[in-house]
Amino acid sequence: MSALPHTVASPPVVGPVPGQERIEVIDILRGVAILGILIVNMGLFSLPEDLPAHQLWPNMVDRTAEKLILFFAQEKFKALFSFLFGLGLAVQMMRAEARGARFLPLYVRRLSVLLLIGLAHFLLLWDGDILHDYALLGFVLLVFRRRSLKTLLVWASIFLSIPVLFYGLTTYCSITRQMNPQLMNWISFIFQRGKRPSRV
Repeated sequence: MSALPHTVASPPVVGPVPGQERIEVIDILRGVAILGILIVNMGLFSLPEDLPAHQLWPNMVDRTAEKLILFFAQEKFKALFSFLFGLGLAVQMMRAEARGARFLPLYVRRLSVLLLIGLAHFLLLWDGDILHDYALLGFVLLVFRRRSLKTLLVWASIFLSIPVLFYGLTTYCSITRQMNPQLMNWISFIFQRGKRPSRV
């Protein structure tokens, strides 16, 4: 028998990705997304809330710049950042499986910390926080992490149809003026919440 002491191999862990293993394209896209979100929110964060449009952008140059930002950037970069959030989950899960590490406990801890930070920001600093939204949606993503492509497509279609339905209801109301006021106020609240400036 060997006189050398037996060593117990430590279980593989998941941690920060070393620089040589990072996917540069994802990092670049994430930076572009954050820059786009900054461009969209920059003007609104520098001015008082609920200011009339003619006071927000008093001249033609400002109004033109605002229209260009709304057309090219509004919600586009937030959508890109959200896509990268989901992609990041998939990449972390695949790397954990390749190393034989436990993915779920670590990712749940990360989402929980993100949720706590977002709630603290929401309750103490600013009610337009979006970090808690990302954390809650991250828990939803975990439910679908082992589902088939067909199941993912079905549920993606369902989720995408929800805002289309709400937009249809609001459009119908604006044309016919026939809708329960309480329901209209509830739908308006949801859309106003979604349109508020959002930090990431």
